[in-house]
Amino acid sequence: PDYITQTVTVTINADQFTRQNITLLSAYGTIGGLVSDSLTGQVLSPATITIADANGNVITNVTSLSTETSPGEPLGDTKPQNYRTSQPLYTGTYMVTATAVNHAPVTVKVTVKPSVVNRTDFPLVSTIGTLGGLVTDGFSGAALGAATVTVTDGTGAVVANLTSSASTSTPGEPTGDGKAQT
Repeated sequence: PDYITQTVTVTINADQFTRQNITLLSAYGTIGGLVSDSLTGQVLSPATITIADANGNVITNVTSLSTETSPGEPLGDTKPQNYRTSQPLYTGTYMVTATAVNHAPVTVKVTVKPSVVNRTDFPLVSTIGTLGGLVTDGFSGAALGAATVTVTDGTGAVVANLTSSASTSTPGEPTGDGKAQT
């Protein structure tokens, strides 16, 4: 294995034995942490963590675990984590990206230090939203049932077709507030 060079100054006295032990640190480190939903804190799995060098070359991919684990190592992070590189990484700077279904990807720059788990958490933002509202008669203001509501994305592609109800309450909202689930 590769080690970090260390210089030690030792004074040797005449007619005496001098002992100087030297502990070398590995030139490698790892990256680990927790991938979770930024709003709920729920652990996200599977999530993919991609580690690339400064030139964008992918070094390794890691898939997150479904539960939090605690590595319990004397050198490094003992906080819960659900991913960790198994491949040792040379000290230096890497671009680390976490992706999970229905969440926006996040890329951060990580400087790997030797002989430790370099903690990098990813609180990912959900890309799923909720749509609700009231379809009404333009003259009377009465709630209309069976109206079709077409939902499109930013490019105009249809994402969903919903049908309104004549109810004036939306799940999670107080009844009688004049809103209908669509």
